[in-house]
Order: sequence, then C-alpha cells, then structure tokens
Amino acid sequence: MDSSDPWYRGALVPDRDGDWRVTAVARRSLASEETFVCEATGAAVPASSTHLLVTVRRRGRFRDKTDEFVVLDEDTLRRWLEVGD
Repeated sequence: MDSSDPWYRGALVPDRDGDWRVTAVARRSLASEETFVCEATGAAVPASSTHLLVTVRRRGRFRDKTDEFVVLDEDTLRRWLEVGD
C-alpha cells in the first residue's frame, strides 16, 4: 500500500468468507425515506442521514467480484476494520 492511499484501502472486511478488501469509501446521503442496515453494527441508518457507502472487492479465479454496503460513520468503520492511522 502506498503512503498516499487512504487509511482504509486494502483493509480486510470482517465476517465475510474470502478475501474481501475495501477499495473505496464515499460519504453520502439520499433524498429518500429508505432505511439501510449498517454492515458493521446492524443498526438502522436512514438514507437521508450522512453515512458511508463502502465498496469492497474480492479477486476471483476468472473475474473480480464487487459489493457495496452502508456503514454509519468513519469511526464505526475504523473500529470495525480495526485499522489504525
């Protein structure tokens, strides 16, 4: 990992089979009444509140697989991934 990479890049995702690694994190909110479930805590996250959209990737034999999920905030993501500065 390059020193200019964000702290989360390449972190292993807990509670998933395989070698799922974080590739991107985006802060967002949506104009929606929808509610998401925080991948890290299981708590409800209103779409209209600011939250993180986390993109993860796993290398496959023939092609990579990508998935996305919501995490409440950066502190929650950092604790869940157990990654320090």
